[in-house]
Parts: sequence; structure tokens; C-alpha cells
Amino acid sequence: MFEFIHSVFPDFKFMWLSAEMKGSLPLELDFRNDKSNAERVEWNFAPRPDIPLTVPKMIRASERVLIMEYINGRRCDDLGYLRLHSINPAEVSREIGRVFAEMTYVHGFLHCDPHPGNLFVRPRNGRQTTHGHNFDLVLLDHGLYRHLSPRFRYEYAEMWHALMKGDTEKIKHWSRQLSGTDLYILFSIILTGQNWSAIEAKSLAKSTAPAHFSVGSMMKEHPDILRQITDVLSSVPPVLLLVLKTNDLLRMVDQKLFADQPLAVQQHAQLRTWMRISHYCLIAIRNARSQDIHHSVSRAGLLQTASRIGRLTMNWITFWVYDTALSLYSVVLTIED
Repeated sequence: MFEFIHSVFPDFKFMWLSAEMKGSLPLELDFRNDKSNAERVEWNFAPRPDIPLTVPKMIRASERVLIMEYINGRRCDDLGYLRLHSINPAEVSREIGRVFAEMTYVHGFLHCDPHPGNLFVRPRNGRQTTHGHNFDLVLLDHGLYRHLSPRFRYEYAEMWHALMKGDTEKIKHWSRQLSGTDLYILFSIILTGQNWSAIEAKSLAKSTAPAHFSVGSMMKEHPDILRQITDVLSSVPPVLLLVLKTNDLLRMVDQKLFADQPLAVQQHAQLRTWMRISHYCLIAIRNARSQDIHHSVSRAGLLQTASRIGRLTMNWITFWVYDTALSLYSVVLTIED
């Protein structure tokens, strides 16, 4: 159908959607893929007992039939259920954020459909768990995943780092690297869900003002914004489209978890989200630069070894300085709460 539309209307720019559906649908309809993905995620998180993630055991799978463990729980955005079991929505939000940050920046294997129906909460006795929380996050529906290459993770982390700092020149550079377009302002808005004025003012990770995004004001400032959005979506790599979709779903989950909270709590929750992203971006950047340093020195002479050690040390010091600042700011927010 898409090919027919494109043949009649050559300016039709949504052929990327056709290509994505052709690649994704066969995988999502094959339950053997669900089983394989679920087992890989379980293996990825095995070294992190501090994260309360549970993946149902996959007992048996064929192309059309999947038998898996039954786990009792409710949707993560069911605030009445969370209150009934004394589960803090802010903790649920934080742990969901950690799970998907680990997937994005550390593992490079991302679950791309994290709507509330795929994220259950199971009450637990915190004293009987290794992670110390009184709940588990149960991750369901493992049909749609994407592999994120080390290079993609690095560029994506650099883009977010530039957005947090409001560094316009670096935003332009990394936006071009990721999206393949010069529409860096629009790409930044799509990525963060924030107005450009907030990004340009370097206020994403600092301001406690409520986050606002006005479609009406964007239409006034940029009358051709719909065309520009089409240009961006038709230019970015398919994997980035699913990362953007995942971001939007996680933002929706956060909004629902804090829907009945006071304004100050919502503001601090937004700040903590930016800080968590910053922390994982710093890890991805540190790791990528360490790899580059190791690969850039081909000889094993004394001077080359000393140079490599010096550069690696500076890389770790830079990470430590930025990450310590984030930790201190988190302490301040905790005291204010």
C-alpha cells in the first residue's frame, strides 16, 4: 500500500514507516523471538541485583504459542493499587528510568514498547529482596527490541549531554550526526519534549519551574513545523525512531505516576529524570572515550603507555567531577523534599 501511495504521490515521505513495519511485524508475531529477547534481558540484568526488574520465565515457545510464568501484579500507573500496597510512585518512576537507561546506554538492547500495560508492579516485602524495594517491576511483551551500537550510544549520549548543558554548537553537531538533518531545534524539541527556549537557556537540568511544551506557540513560531517534522522523521535512522517512541512512552508513564502529586514533587521528579539521564550519558561517554584511547595507541612503548594512562586518568577524573556534582544536587533535592 505504501509503495502504491508513493508511486501516485512521489512527495510522500513516510516510506520509512513501511520499511519499519516490514522489519518489525514478522519478529513481533513470532513468539520464539519473545522468548529469546526475554532471556537476553534477564541475562543482561543478572549482575544488577539492586535493580528490581523481573522478567517472567519463558517455559516454551513456538512461532504461534508462548508458555511463560504467571506473575501477579497490576499496571505500573495504577495509583490506587500502589497506595494500597504502600508503594511509592516516585520509587517506581526512578526504577523504571534506571531499567531503560541501563538498556539504552549500557547494554545497547532496548525494549521499545514500554507502555503501562507492559510494565507491571508486583508487591514484595522489601526486607526479603536483594534490591531493598517493596515491589518488583515486571517487564512484559518482549517482541519489539532494538540493538543500539556502541557508536550510536556514544553519539546519543553526547547529544543528551549537549542538551543538558544548553551547548548550541554541540547540539547542532550531534543532531546532525544522529538525525542527518540541520533541523537541530526541532530535533531537540522532539527528543526532550521541551520548548527550545528552555534548552537554549541551559535550564533542563537546573530549573525547578514546571516543564511546558506548547504546540500552539510552536505553530506560531514555525508555521511549517509539520513539514519539518516530516523531514526529520524521514531522515533519521529507523533505530532512532524507535528510541524516540520509547522516550515518549516513558514520559507518559512518568506523567501518570505523578499526576496526583503536588507541583513541587512533579518539578523535582522532572529534575531527577534529567539527572538520571545525565548520569548514564556520562557513563556512556566515559566508556566510549576509554575505548577510543585504548585503540588510538598502537605501540607499547614507554611514552605511549604513559600518554594512554594520562588520558585515561583525565577521562575518569572528568567523569567523576561531573557525576559527583549530580550526586550532590540529588542530595539537595532530597533535603528540599
